[in-house]
Amino acid sequence: MRRFVLIAAALAATAAGCARPAATPPLGTPAGAGFIGRMQQLAAIGSGVIDGDDCLNIVTDRAARLMFARHARDPWAGADNYEVDHATFIRQKKLLIRLSRLVDFPVDCNLWLTCRKDPAKVQMVIRQVNNWSLFYHLGQMHIDPTPEMKKLLAAGEPVVVDRKSARIGVERKHFVAVLSPVRTSMGDVIGFIEVCAPAPEQEKSN
Repeated sequence: MRRFVLIAAALAATAAGCARPAATPPLGTPAGAGFIGRMQQLAAIGSGVIDGDDCLNIVTDRAARLMFARHARDPWAGADNYEVDHATFIRQKKLLIRLSRLVDFPVDCNLWLTCRKDPAKVQMVIRQVNNWSLFYHLGQMHIDPTPEMKKLLAAGEPVVVDRKSARIGVERKHFVAVLSPVRTSMGDVIGFIEVCAPAPEQEKSN
């Protein structure tokens, strides 16, 4: 019960902050001192509202198995056979979109899960409109967890990743990501939310 009270309080505080006029005109440049704090708050809310049990049903059993298949004449067999349960996928994607709208600057809220057939690997299951991620590159079916991911998966605690020269697609900017755990009803950490956004201009100039 205490957890849900804290989530509700954080949600109300974030929504109230969004209702106030921006202190600076350009969208995407909140006050530097509070930027990472806002990202952390958003990630904490995400951990509270994203249902880990539901997330386990996004990738179908067939796709989870075939993403590790190796075919000498078809290197894209895993990608060609990738599929999701559409109702579950859309439900969680919409929740992540709503989460991103709780702040008044552009942000992507992505979902990563451990792979069912190889829990030592992680995969990007849902990515959002700006394609902002410090870890995903187009065409990846799964990756080895980075040190930041390993720390989160082991401890179940949020992690801040601050990269002043991150290349995302054709962009090379200062990006910040907050990774926050996704848990099942039993408390098992089965993935994480990646809240990712360009840092405000005053941060980039440091």
